[in-house]
Amino acid sequence: MSEIQTADAADEMTGGEEHSGWPMDGGSVESPCFCTHKRGGNWCAVLAGPNAARMTRTYLPQRGRIVDLTTVKANDVIEFGGDYTTGSGRRVPDREYWHIIKIDFDVDVIFFDEYPTPAKALRAAREALRAASAVAIAGMATPLPDDGEEAIV
Repeated sequence: MSEIQTADAADEMTGGEEHSGWPMDGGSVESPCFCTHKRGGNWCAVLAGPNAARMTRTYLPQRGRIVDLTTVKANDVIEFGGDYTTGSGRRVPDREYWHIIKIDFDVDVIFFDEYPTPAKALRAAREALRAASAVAIAGMATPLPDDGEEAIV
């Protein structure tokens, strides 16, 4: 299924809401979550799995604030993280979860919906995939013959 079909199905699912756009530079972006402190931990990962309790992370290449998104495709869920750990060991999280609607490397723009939790982002990706599959299956259906025509088997 192409990225455009997935994006069209996602538009239908959300009622055609306006999606956020983020400029890229050669397939890379500046991370929206970044901790500059020496006890800071920064990452960007593609999330996958049936739900947030059993999700897996595939980490993307990152150098400083710049994250390489050339392996990302439509309907992926991305997690940006820039956590700070205090001197006593308490973690202060700073994370963003994006459901990728469309990624266009020709114009260097990525379109996404942002979610507050990984569970909601993964759910949106599953629902968009179901909607895209339903559109594809509906497009493959053959119409029933009229009363005077014979069915082709």
